[in-house]
Amino acid sequence: MKINKNEIHIYRTRTDLTLNELSVYEKYLSADERIKAGRYKFDHLKNNYTACRGFLREIISGYTGMRPGEIEFSYSEFGKPFLNGSNIRFNVSHSGKAGIIAVNSDDELGIDIELIREVPDLLTLSRRFFSKTEIAELNKSDSSKITNSFFYCWTRKEAFIKALGTGLQHPLNSFSVTTGENSEPRIIETDNDVNEAGKWKIYDLKAFRDYISSLAIRALNKNIVFKN
Repeated sequence: MKINKNEIHIYRTRTDLTLNELSVYEKYLSADERIKAGRYKFDHLKNNYTACRGFLREIISGYTGMRPGEIEFSYSEFGKPFLNGSNIRFNVSHSGKAGIIAVNSDDELGIDIELIREVPDLLTLSRRFFSKTEIAELNKSDSSKITNSFFYCWTRKEAFIKALGTGLQHPLNSFSVTTGENSEPRIIETDNDVNEAGKWKIYDLKAFRDYISSLAIRALNKNIVFKN
């Protein structure tokens, strides 16, 4: 399978697989991935991880020609997986019963998906993690739209953090994104570099009903291609 330099390939999957389907993906996992899967306290979380990780290996196999179970991931200082000696860049996320994977060549990217659900103390949580700019925008939201606005903001921020690959070493309130379904998805500002925001592109992905998903990439001229 080939990917053009101006493309980002998006793959979607269910994570509520049958035991037979899961058993196929379990065979693909490395020893450390099986250990990580075993640490989940709840079966549905373990199954979500197994489904997404197995599906990721299946996808990467298509680009590299390696068998899914033979792929060896390396990890950054903060745990982001990558392939040594390859220009393929990828990221994966799952929530509820859905998983999503993004793949491109050369450019770092991050993806996040969230099941839309009621969030207790939503504004309190926002004040803990969001920037002052984002909080001000959320406070303007209509009460019927504030939950969706929260998740648009959250997934855009998570996608950016995942693209950076630094985890929460990069505080969520140190940069601002637009909020709301009708706002252009973009990074407004970052604390550490006034020019950095303009180097990134944020996409809202219509991946599944009742879910919100966002993609962040440090490249401005790429096309989204849904592959399944």
